Amino acid sequence: MITKKEAKKNFRETRTALANQITALRKSRKLTIEELGFETGFKKIYLERLELAQLEISLSMVNALARYFDKKVKIELVD
Repeated sequence: MITKKEAKKNFRETRTALANQITALRKSRKLTIEELGFETGFKKIYLERLELAQLEISLSMVNALARYFDKKVKIELVD
């Protein structure tokens, strides 16, 4: 069984990896955070916190951003 400490570390790593992916996708399209917010309907502050990995992102937000960037969402539970 995974410890609480390991689970927290894994959560931080996953949140950071997702933040990095969103930032890279935004920059690849040469969008500012403001422009991405306008296009997706998310507030600038929310997107800023997301990109800094300071936000616990919901699956619905992940799905909305994936649709905007024409990406699929894959979630796995692994050992």
